[in-house]
Amino acid sequence: KIIFVAPAYFSPKEAVVSTQSTGGTIEAMFTQLLTTAAALLLLGGHVHADTITSAYLVDGNTSGVSWGTVMVGVKTHNSSVFGMVCDDYMNVTTADFLCKAAGFEYGLYEWSNNRISQHNISKEAWNELGGRFALDNLKCPPGVKTLEDCLYVTPGTHNCRYDEGVVLKCMGVKLLKRDGVPGSRGTVLFHELTNITLAQNTPGNHNDGDLRTGGSRGTVLVTMRNTYTGEERRGLTPYISSPYTPSSICDMNGRTSKYLYYRRTGQIHDYKKITCGFVVANEMKFALSQLDCPGYYQKLSGCSFTVADEGYSPGNDNALWISC
Repeated sequence: KIIFVAPAYFSPKEAVVSTQSTGGTIEAMFTQLLTTAAALLLLGGHVHADTITSAYLVDGNTSGVSWGTVMVGVKTHNSSVFGMVCDDYMNVTTADFLCKAAGFEYGLYEWSNNRISQHNISKEAWNELGGRFALDNLKCPPGVKTLEDCLYVTPGTHNCRYDEGVVLKCMGVKLLKRDGVPGSRGTVLFHELTNITLAQNTPGNHNDGDLRTGGSRGTVLVTMRNTYTGEERRGLTPYISSPYTPSSICDMNGRTSKYLYYRRTGQIHDYKKITCGFVVANEMKFALSQLDCPGYYQKLSGCSFTVADEGYSPGNDNALWISC
């Protein structure tokens, strides 16, 4: 078995092999190999390693179940996408991989799709999560550990309808692994975001750490919950240059984002002596090292995130600040 990996700078001319003593056999073999590899890349093979950052099942409007439509978040080298998995090319080994990616250690019991199953995500819930498909033409070999070992078209690219969303019935308790870190059975969701709000210090009390939330401007404050212990954690998230995430945060807080602007906390100047920037007094830590909503007006569950390691800090001036 020959596995061919083609770097982006690859040139077939660099693979010319001397055939003076082989009667052209080696050259013919490499020509066929290069042709096959090029075809695989065009048909949906991939060069960059993509990863599943979250995976869970939804039955109706209820998430975190063991029987329902599978929803996945996929991170590529330059973007993120969240949505259903299309049933094109779906088989038992691929469905088993998805169950384990969602954290069910014993894998698949059975699979179907939204058209057949009564345990599918509602169209309303799907639309609230962005109404997208994350993966299509997904096909994984037996025993696969990560997404990069499977075949699929570019994440977010598909020709599927709602009825074609994959429904899984999985077995076993959820495994406990960090978000976005490939484990021996795939990548699973360990935390969930429960709230994102905008925070300010109380006027006139710059150093007491007394917070007020719910306004139209302030430092972004996220709350997440450990899905196993129930423990909550609150903190900051870093500045992001994309307008999608700030617009979604404004929408989540019931605020219009028509005239939205967003900055690093270090760029905020408080001329009115009302702190609209970073909360200094209580030395608020960063809860996330990345927060990414893939489009305008996304719901909380449609955004991907990475939990910050202990001690992580890009600097107090680099938290995300928004005015909706």
